[in-house]
Amino acid sequence: MIFCPNCDAVLTPIKEKDAPKGALKCLDCDYQSTDEQSMENYVFKEELNHTEKSKIEIVEHSLYEDGIPEDMKEELREQYREALENFDL
Repeated sequence: MIFCPNCDAVLTPIKEKDAPKGALKCLDCDYQSTDEQSMENYVFKEELNHTEKSKIEIVEHSLYEDGIPEDMKEELREQYREALENFDL
């Protein structure tokens, strides 16, 4: 680990447009170092792992395209009323 010369905090590797190999930055005092010798131990990787959970499923149509059916709305209203009656403050 490399420490900040100003405040002795840990320098964090970051990507910078001006420094193609990256830079080290202090998150406490904003000190920044683009010294290539100190950056040779760091490797920046961007890796995306796609799993079944991360995939997005596209649904062509909704089950309730014309809105929620009236009988379902009434059932939800009744459940809401019951919940309010049983709710204690």
